[in-house]
Amino acid sequence: MDLQESPPNKDTFLKSSPVFPSMWLMKKLLSKQRESSAYPNLFPRDLQLALKVFSILVLLDALMGGSIAALLQVEGWTPLDQRINNVYQTNYGMIVITTLSWLYFFKKIKRPVWVMAALFAGYVEDTLFYVAIVAVNPVIYLLTKGETYHLPSSGLFPERISGWIGWIGRMVFGQNVSFDLPVVFALNAFAISSAYVILKRAKK
Repeated sequence: MDLQESPPNKDTFLKSSPVFPSMWLMKKLLSKQRESSAYPNLFPRDLQLALKVFSILVLLDALMGGSIAALLQVEGWTPLDQRINNVYQTNYGMIVITTLSWLYFFKKIKRPVWVMAALFAGYVEDTLFYVAIVAVNPVIYLLTKGETYHLPSSGLFPERISGWIGWIGRMVFGQNVSFDLPVVFALNAFAISSAYVILKRAKK
């Protein structure tokens, strides 16, 4: 920021932050949660809420994380770039934990939180990140003034994905841990199956 410019006030900063519209959308979703669903048998309200909030968090990660990664890729991925990325992932993790905790403890919305926790734990968010990045890359191009996120190899997904376990490995043990795509997809399938079981048990 230019030191000669006056700093923005708190309200202006919050409203310009990507987190502000995401929290506004979540409040809207919670208000609509009280309304009856048009397809209650096909899409239970618990599932609708879980998928909507989860989708917002995925898009937030793709937009914020993708923008930061696009800028870091300009000069090649250095150890310093990885440390900056670790800081971002820590902050994004705090956003996720705060959101789920707020829904669980203050809004008393428990089953959707368990569903989302299963999806995060099973790397579903990490997989969808690379799908969402394709849609938000034009926005990233505008935000970064000419940069887009790209993988070092061709294809929609990288050859290996580290995710939250890789973050723990880097932050605690100083070594990255990543999984091959077939392993990640197997974790995705297990997570989705677990989410389905949680919803089925809720109907009993």
